Amino acid sequence: MINRKSGWLTFIAVNTLLLVFVVRVTILVQNMEAPRLNRYVVLQLFAITGMFLIVLMQRQVPLRLVLHDTPIKVGICLYCLGMLSSVWSIMPAMSFAFAFQMFVFLWVIYYLMGYHDDFYTTEKYLIRLLVILLLFGLLRKSIIYGVIPTPSYFLRFHELNAGGISAALFSYCLAERTVCQATFNPRRARMLTLVAIFAFVSVLVSTSSGANVSLLVALCALAIVRRNWLLVMLIVTIVLVVFLFPEIIDNVLAIIFPGKTTRRILNFGSRTMLWQEMWLLFQQKPICGWGFATVERLGSVYASDSHNAFLGILSGLGLIGACLFGTFILYTLLRMYRLRHLVGYTGLLCATVCMVSNSNTYGFLSSKTVMLTMAFFGLVTCGYWYQYRLASVGEQGWGPMPSVSVSTETSETSLPVYNTAGRIYTQMGWRLPDV
Repeated sequence: MINRKSGWLTFIAVNTLLLVFVVRVTILVQNMEAPRLNRYVVLQLFAITGMFLIVLMQRQVPLRLVLHDTPIKVGICLYCLGMLSSVWSIMPAMSFAFAFQMFVFLWVIYYLMGYHDDFYTTEKYLIRLLVILLLFGLLRKSIIYGVIPTPSYFLRFHELNAGGISAALFSYCLAERTVCQATFNPRRARMLTLVAIFAFVSVLVSTSSGANVSLLVALCALAIVRRNWLLVMLIVTIVLVVFLFPEIIDNVLAIIFPGKTTRRILNFGSRTMLWQEMWLLFQQKPICGWGFATVERLGSVYASDSHNAFLGILSGLGLIGACLFGTFILYTLLRMYRLRHLVGYTGLLCATVCMVSNSNTYGFLSSKTVMLTMAFFGLVTCGYWYQYRLASVGEQGWGPMPSVSVSTETSETSLPVYNTAGRIYTQMGWRLPDV
């Protein structure tokens, strides 16, 4: 277990450096694309290197434990390949820097999510992290330009990060708030309700069509998991109406999302031109690609982001990287689906589906690290840590533990086994909660 005195200081230090990095990528945005050595770049390097060295020195989270979990292990391999691609990349410094950031944040957020010993505190930390990132996304341009955040401000400024995080946060809270009431304590129910309301309002004011579509996909996934076929049919009907009656939808969009039309949304905001060029470049180097986070900057349509994570990985790291990326996403979703009967996992599943869907319009997993990247890694690592924190649920008066079928085979993917006291036992011999 963590030495509470030294562990607490380390936890505060890592969170402080994480906040410094968030301020750098949201407010101090000078020289983000073509960095020159100045005080802003030095600040960014200090934050990333500091977090990496602090977590590296923690005996509680050595690299062998980070690599113990299959989805996280595949993610680490993916971004190590990204760093290696600097050898053949046309922009080697950029490929290495962006891939190294991804590698560091996956490891750092794994440490932060595993710091607390009980489920309720771990979940609160995840939600607080997402809310803080969401607030930075909503208010960053107000701070940069000195504009008061009135309703017209939110209609004027388009925020992809805020829209994506708010959609995922609403998906999580809605999925967890609508489960059987026996699993609740009043504090958790109140927290999920208030955060869900805040996140839903944030989705609306973000004016991000990609976030709204990804939210519909997450709600459809929730309906399928709950076997609510009526809701599935309703969502499918909404999609069909968008295709069959675009003029009606345009009138609605003129009110909700000024300046947008159905044609523009279905054309992904003219991103298809960029994707076509990236596909052509991928065909020239299909095995190893052009280098991590470079292809979107090579064609006639320049972009700082591929606006499609899978296509960005495919063209940047080739078929090898695409296989790793697909495995990373697939293993993450399968783990959450397999544990969906446990507290927290339905919310994680819906929020992750929401963010994976949103990554098809914003490449936050295939380029520079942004707030959506941190939020996604938070969901992925909680998918690992939640199962080892559920021992505290029964002890905190949240009602009986959900029943699960237990495999007798010894493997790293074995489900947790609960006794009558609601305590957790696993077949792993490290970092077990106190019982």
